[in-house]
Amino acid sequence: MKRRAVQQHIFKTEIRAMEEEGKKYLSGFIPYNSRSEDMGFYEIIAPGAFTKSLQESKQIFALWSHSDRMVLGNTANGTLTFTDTPSGLYAQVELNDTTYAEDAWKQIQSGNVTTMSFGFSAIKEDMDYENNTRVLLEVRLYEVSFGVPFPAYAETQSFAEMRKMIENMDDEKLEIVEELIKSLQSDIEDRKKRNVKTIIDTVPGEPTQEIKNNLSLYAAKIKLLKEM
Repeated sequence: MKRRAVQQHIFKTEIRAMEEEGKKYLSGFIPYNSRSEDMGFYEIIAPGAFTKSLQESKQIFALWSHSDRMVLGNTANGTLTFTDTPSGLYAQVELNDTTYAEDAWKQIQSGNVTTMSFGFSAIKEDMDYENNTRVLLEVRLYEVSFGVPFPAYAETQSFAEMRKMIENMDDEKLEIVEELIKSLQSDIEDRKKRNVKTIIDTVPGEPTQEIKNNLSLYAAKIKLLKEM
C-alpha cells in the first residue's frame, strides 16, 4: 500500500475569536479556487476536495500551531465543526478550558496571529505544468491549525518526504533517484557560477525569469520522485 505524505498548507485568511453565552470560539475559512503563495509552485484547492474526508473521517483535530500537545477540539466530541460551502470550508472550534486555549483565543483576538493552516494528504490531484500549479481535487483532512505565524518551507518538507521514500525504494528506482540528484547538483553548480552576475543584475527581492524556471524544474523533479 502506498504511503501518503502528510502535508501542511497555510492560508492568509480571516480567523476570528468570538465569545457567546460564556463560551469562546475560534473560526477560520479555507478558500477554494484561490492560488496559494509561491512555494516554487502554486496550489489550488478545488471545490469539494474535503467532502469525502469530512464524511468518512472519524476524528479531525483542531490544534494550536500544528502542535499535537495543544488540542483545541475535535469532530468526535462535536467541539470542532465544519461547514462546506461552494467558496470554501468554514471551521469553528469551541475552546476547552485550558491555559493554552485561553492564550490562543487572546492571541487571535488581539491580532497577533492572523493565519490558519491544515494538515492533509493529497488523494487526487492534477498538475498544470504550464502554469506551475497543483490542483488538489481530493484530500484527506487530519487537522486544522489556528495561529500559524509562518509557513513551513516547502523545500524542507519535500526533502523529508524524499528521505522516507528512498528507504523503501528498490535498486532500479534508486538508480533513477541518483540520476535526478546528479541533475540537481549540476543545476546548483551551474547556478553558483552565475551567482555574482545575478546579484549585480537583479533588483533585490525580484527573482529573474531564469530563477522562476529553475524552481519549476525542481518542483517537477520532486513530483516525479513522489509518484514512484
